[in-house]
Amino acid sequence: MADLNNTAIVSAAGAHWQDTEGDWRNLNSDVRGTAVIIHALTQTDPTNPLLPLAVRWLMGSRTAVGWSTTYETAWNLLALSDWMALTGELQPDFAFTVQANGATLAEGALAPTMAADTVNLPLPAADLRLDEMKRKPFGSI
Repeated sequence: MADLNNTAIVSAAGAHWQDTEGDWRNLNSDVRGTAVIIHALTQTDPTNPLLPLAVRWLMGSRTAVGWSTTYETAWNLLALSDWMALTGELQPDFAFTVQANGATLAEGALAPTMAADTVNLPLPAADLRLDEMKRKPFGSI
């Protein structure tokens, strides 16, 4: 475990692990390797402080349409599902408000039975007032 922790590359983007050499037979990549490690850590060391950082890095490695290959995507979905189960994200229990341009678009409360529910809130890009946008850190109130 110490070797794994010591080889993590930690940056402002999160934490990840780099493959030391190419291995086309195993379809390795830094993205796939990081996903495998997230999967392993959620099972063996769920309190490892690198886990949230690795999830952050993995999510940042996506392009607009997903990850580079279906193989990477499969590993990433497995790792992220493990993470969501570990952190309780599949059992929501909180109130929410969705706002744009200072106007409330939706509000309500989520319960565990609603984890898979979706709400469609169409907002045309032309209606966004870019000149009035205020940047807040993710998760701030």
